[in-house]
Amino acid sequence: MTARRPWKRAAGLAAAAIALLGQTVTMAQGMYAYPLAGQSLEQQAQDDGACRQWARQQSGVDPNRPPARAQGYYAPPPPPQQGFFGGGVVGEGGMVRDAAGGAALGAIGGAIAGDAGMGAAAGAAAGALFGTIRRSDRQYQEQQWQAQQQADMQRQQQALNQQHQQGIANFNRAYAVCMKGRKYEVE
Repeated sequence: MTARRPWKRAAGLAAAAIALLGQTVTMAQGMYAYPLAGQSLEQQAQDDGACRQWARQQSGVDPNRPPARAQGYYAPPPPPQQGFFGGGVVGEGGMVRDAAGGAALGAIGGAIAGDAGMGAAAGAAAGALFGTIRRSDRQYQEQQWQAQQQADMQRQQQALNQQHQQGIANFNRAYAVCMKGRKYEVE
């Protein structure tokens, strides 16, 4: 028991010194409350806790929690355009498929014109060229889609941050009203 006495005495002296200096201050998200009616440290701690709880109930915000994080959502990229030469997606046969499709189409056209071999060669070259252009366009569309998804996430996070800041302001107003009602100067 004697080991506790020096600790209790030091704590009591510290509390008395703070009270004598008139610097008992509580803080709610950057707000200070000064006791106007000579409230003790214990009373001030009780008032502070009760007002924080009331402010959380009134504002719906716990200022000790970080703002909500934007939830990733998935909007699928636009589907590839389908056609004779495939969808233009890398991995669907690519240039060989496009060349083969062009050759087949060119061979039919060449047969009608009387030279299937020449038509097939021209069709293969055209099919490979158009397929490459289509795949390149598809990659560009996917990059644009990804950039749009990231921009949407950033806008959502900004809105959540603004909402959180407004909630903190509401919490602080509710806290101030409560503490003023208990005879504290609040700023």
